[in-house]
Amino acid sequence: MQSTSNAPGKGFLKITGILLVVFGILSALALIAVLILGIINSGTISDAISQFVNSVSTSGLTVDTPLLQTALIVVMYALGCIALIGSAFYIVMGIFGIKNCDKPEKAGVCMVLAVIGCVLVGGGLLVVLYLIGAAKNKYSVAPPVPVGQNS
Repeated sequence: MQSTSNAPGKGFLKITGILLVVFGILSALALIAVLILGIINSGTISDAISQFVNSVSTSGLTVDTPLLQTALIVVMYALGCIALIGSAFYIVMGIFGIKNCDKPEKAGVCMVLAVIGCVLVGGGLLVVLYLIGAAKNKYSVAPPVPVGQNS
């Protein structure tokens, strides 16, 4: 194992990793609660969607009410499940950052996770700081080669 002096991004990875795990767990718990409450109150949700459909129907449009209700409920639950997967990804990314914050040889994997977090999950400031920490660690071992030069 390398010493921590060879891992200049250790602080970035450890702090952002801890925050990603905490926020990932909190958002996962909140999403699970919302999905469960949505299932429990599905009659109330159906009533709200019915009111929306009726307001659209009174404007002169004809809408198949049961089909639209079902479609909106399916979309709502699908988006909730996608957000739950994103929360799980942040938890995994955070754990990996905490575990490998002082190992510059693992920085490449951390960088890949951060890019995936930015592109697929919709990363924010924490993911950017995580990426900076991973880059600091990676380039402490092997500095980047300038463009146009062969190794």
